[in-house]
Amino acid sequence: MKNKLSFVFLLTIFTVIFLNVGCGYEDGPKISFRSATKKLAKKWKLEQYIKDGDDYTAFFLGTHPKYVLEYRINNTYSITINDTNVFSYGMWHFKDGYKTIEREANSNTGTFYEHTILKFYNKELWTICDGEEFHFVKAE
Repeated sequence: MKNKLSFVFLLTIFTVIFLNVGCGYEDGPKISFRSATKKLAKKWKLEQYIKDGDDYTAFFLGTHPKYVLEYRINNTYSITINDTNVFSYGMWHFKDGYKTIEREANSNTGTFYEHTILKFYNKELWTICDGEEFHFVKAE
């Protein structure tokens, strides 16, 4: 009986730890059945852009009308600003226990941009980098 209780206790602890990998964002799910990398690997469409607390969405989308950020499983990314123009591309990886996405653009090797994750769901991603807040939704 004691071995059975120990097994159940260890299984419970393991399950809680396993399910919380890539979770625990300030505003996000506490439990996720998908890895953070698999959840991030998709096309994200910019829905709102905030700079230093002010909403600049209309201006930003006026100059970048179809801003889409695509993260891939192989740790590459690309940003397109309309149907055909690639604005930026490079490599990415998680940092700080999946709380930050670090990107390095191929055009600026050695310069890293750290996007702190504010909200992260399967269909919603909010990040902030140097006072610029990006709110994305899953692109259709």
